[in-house]
Amino acid sequence: MQNSLNRRSFLKLVSFFSMATTGAIFSCKPKENPATLGLGRIDVHHHILPPDYIAAMKRIGKNVVGGATIPDWNIYNSLYVMDKNEIAAAITSMPFVYLGDFPLTADFARPCNDFSARLVSDHPKRFGSFAVLPLPDVEASLRELE
Repeated sequence: MQNSLNRRSFLKLVSFFSMATTGAIFSCKPKENPATLGLGRIDVHHHILPPDYIAAMKRIGKNVVGGATIPDWNIYNSLYVMDKNEIAAAITSMPFVYLGDFPLTADFARPCNDFSARLVSDHPKRFGSFAVLPLPDVEASLRELE
């Protein structure tokens, strides 16, 4: 029996303790889906598309990000995909933040962070979140951090 810690086990351990420090501890009580037991995968690169982000993209006439068409994202589809792939929890982030315009990017950062906070509050055992900062606008990013 090998006692070394492999990469996957290490990432699970780091992710678990990261979520534990934010209060997002997993429940080990049996539920309908094994992914919700806290024993499944932890997705640390889970994109979300808040409505304000979609609206900002439409304002600048963009429906493609990184070569991909912006999909219709919603929480129900996200949870379905997580359950289907035995993902117990996900840390959310935005796929593309800077919109080519400092004020526009700064304007949508707060609503997107509020959306993420509500998502984590509504589903504390399933989601954590990285903050949206309107970089490369350093001053606006510092304001958002406050």
